[in-house]
Amino acid sequence: MLDKYMALHKPVMTGVNHTYGAGYNEGTTDHFIAIVGTGTDARGKYYRFFDVGTQYLDLGTHTSNRLYYDSKTGSYSGISKVNNLKYTISQLRFRNGTFQPSSTCCLHSKSLCHSERFAPPCCY
Repeated sequence: MLDKYMALHKPVMTGVNHTYGAGYNEGTTDHFIAIVGTGTDARGKYYRFFDVGTQYLDLGTHTSNRLYYDSKTGSYSGISKVNNLKYTISQLRFRNGTFQPSSTCCLHSKSLCHSERFAPPCCY
């Protein structure tokens, strides 16, 4: 389903884990990112993401923010340019309906979705 959304140019709000056992949400999701595209490079297929919890637009949207499949763990993970933490996908939140960019999209806010008013799903 994720590839379907990428083909339609629809971002997907994604829960990630960077600190196992942190005690947030269901125990594995402690941060959210938005998967915004897909591609391939020397490492294989990846999903590009925006790290929406930062005020640094250049790092939050950096082209090297990528999630790769790990066949040993069966999961997708990657390093964020914002904080150099390894993010592993723990949730995918698909939005129904048509893609409607908002004038209050989180990428236009100073803090890139960091406030409660941009709680998932944002940037839709």
